[in-house]
Amino acid sequence: MSILSIFDIGKTALMANQTAISVTSHNISNVNNPDYSRQEVILGIKTPIKIRGGYLGRGVSVDGIKRSYDKFLTDMLINQENMLGRSTILKDILSQVEEVFNEANRSGLTGAINDFFNALEDLSSNPSDITKRTVLMNVGNELISKFKIMENSVEDTTVNIKFEMGELIKKINSIGKEIAGINKKIVQLEAGGVGQANDLRDRRDALLKELSGIVNVSYYENSDKAFVVIVGMRNLVSGGIYNEITMSQTTDGAIFKLDGIDISEKITGGKLGGLVDALKLINNEILYKFRKLLAGFTNEFNLIYQTGFDLNNNTGNNFFKPLTNIYYEEHSQSGTITSISVDNYANLKFNEYYINIKSGNIYEVVNKYNNEVILTGSYVSGSPIVFDGISVTISGAVNAYDSFFISPIKTFIKDAGLNINDAKAIALASVPNAPSDNTNLLSLLGLKQSVIPSLNNKSIYDFYNDITSEIGVLSASANDNLRFEQTLYNEISNRKNVVHGVNLDEEAVNLIKYQRAFEAAAKVIQVANELLDTLVKIV
Repeated sequence: MSILSIFDIGKTALMANQTAISVTSHNISNVNNPDYSRQEVILGIKTPIKIRGGYLGRGVSVDGIKRSYDKFLTDMLINQENMLGRSTILKDILSQVEEVFNEANRSGLTGAINDFFNALEDLSSNPSDITKRTVLMNVGNELISKFKIMENSVEDTTVNIKFEMGELIKKINSIGKEIAGINKKIVQLEAGGVGQANDLRDRRDALLKELSGIVNVSYYENSDKAFVVIVGMRNLVSGGIYNEITMSQTTDGAIFKLDGIDISEKITGGKLGGLVDALKLINNEILYKFRKLLAGFTNEFNLIYQTGFDLNNNTGNNFFKPLTNIYYEEHSQSGTITSISVDNYANLKFNEYYINIKSGNIYEVVNKYNNEVILTGSYVSGSPIVFDGISVTISGAVNAYDSFFISPIKTFIKDAGLNINDAKAIALASVPNAPSDNTNLLSLLGLKQSVIPSLNNKSIYDFYNDITSEIGVLSASANDNLRFEQTLYNEISNRKNVVHGVNLDEEAVNLIKYQRAFEAAAKVIQVANELLDTLVKIV
């Protein structure tokens, strides 16, 4: 073995330890990066050479740079990110809605209802008092105004939800595009099995975790080491190719499509899933019942009020504006709603409905809230379909799976108001020419405690208490779920950090160790150089 081979051994040691110092420095610089996976130099023995009497080593080689990685913990954290994203959104939105229905002070809706009935009660002692009649009209307007304000506040939340949905869709598409680009780079760099593109893999995992916080995803690594990312059972990313999710808004929510396929029903997790669930709760539970509350109460009030006589001996009028504007949507190529009106106010239940067309021109009227079929029949173009006090006429050819949405409450609060503008026109007597008669007034006052059929046979107070109680339970449950998911996320994250994270104490020790080894390797080269100088002088 020549002296030059000592130079070669020293050089391998020098380069190997220099690489190790670089990797250690890289670890230290990323100590506060939560998405970084600690790296470690893998050293190997260079192939020895055969000499007389055995084999002689040729130094050290850098066989690779290992990435500290636990797929099980990574998958758990990605999944938990998804659950945490959904819980965070639900908690925030339900807290906002709960604040709208806060009854902790007298300015709540219960106070407005109390003021209305108190004004009625004050009027009962002197039904012909114009001042007290004017007060009743004022508190009636304030009651309607309170409903409008609360509905607007909740609807503002739904507008914000839809806007946030659009922003999240943009983010999903941006992340999908970036993952596809990283896939291409990883495939190129890892071609031939030389080693792993560790930093790119960390970045890809970080993007996947961020994506999982937005929407429920599944993924796997294909044979090319590229990720296939799936959303709603469709490929968002497949290797270097990505597809964009599109969103179109509807009256009550949004439709999401990926690769041209509707995946709306499969969006169940992450922030986007939380927004979808929150929007369904608001539209199908909270706003639905809140609108039903005012519609049911004012309609029942009007039915009693119509039997009374005012100071001008007029009768048969309404105190509150009756239902006249019934909202509808047509989901049909040829069939159209040509007429829709109230058939009988006493039969109104103030539910929302679908008129679904089945095969054989059979129609079904379905209660949207509980999917109960309330009426079936054979469709005849131009023939009215009458149900729950509503008459709907559909004309034109219809096909199986056509649908028509009917809602007597969709715009009820927006259209609500008093139907009178003269205090003398308030009908409080049960007979004409009796200004001091308060018997009809007492019947109206009885609505304070009596049950109302269209409010599930509950009083106005009980029905409203059910709404506020449900919101409180939903908000408390969302808050509890968030705390649980956050605790679990922190635990998984801590376990992952033990494996993936950088420990400064360990890195400091490694830095000293590799520094000493580097200095020793330099000393080997120095000694070899002195030996060579000695030989040259002898020659």
